[in-house]
Amino acid sequence: MNSHLHRALRAQRLRAQETSGSSLIEVLVAVAVTMVGFLAFGRSMTESLQLGEQNRQIGLATAAAQRAVEELYAADFAQVFALYNAEPSDDPDGSGTGPGAQFVAEGLEGANGADALGTISFPVAANAPGELREDLNLAKFQPFDVDLDGVTDANDHSADYQVLPVRVQIQWMDGRAQRELTVETILGRKQ
Repeated sequence: MNSHLHRALRAQRLRAQETSGSSLIEVLVAVAVTMVGFLAFGRSMTESLQLGEQNRQIGLATAAAQRAVEELYAADFAQVFALYNAEPSDDPDGSGTGPGAQFVAEGLEGANGADALGTISFPVAANAPGELREDLNLAKFQPFDVDLDGVTDANDHSADYQVLPVRVQIQWMDGRAQRELTVETILGRKQ
């Protein structure tokens, strides 16, 4: 009987050792699965924060572009081109008195850590920023009849435009790459 009891106790100890061994493997697998889950969660949180920052920047750029367009709509239509083109010598109140073609996009970082700049542009030739043209086939402007006479010509229409195609563009750095937002509209005379 003693040997029978001795064998039973020994068998029970062996089963206990086998059970604790497989429990250790189960614990290691559970820890590994949990670690993978935590790593995936951490990565998704990081990406979520990055997307949040990108959305914030796009919101700032959109607000800056909207302010610029509203400023154009609020200005005297006959003077919009002269006030906001890249030629300071044609500003209505004297050379360099108009707002010009560039504006600061607040809250956004430009190249070299400076404030990001927005640009207002019209269909003009690169060598003549004070001449509003109808005939240009630029990437940003297609030929457009700005004086509404039914003819698209190569004349300067800075004094007789009836509609005015405008592009507002903002470029900024998001830490990794350059980003850009472009808004295009057509201004017209108010009746």
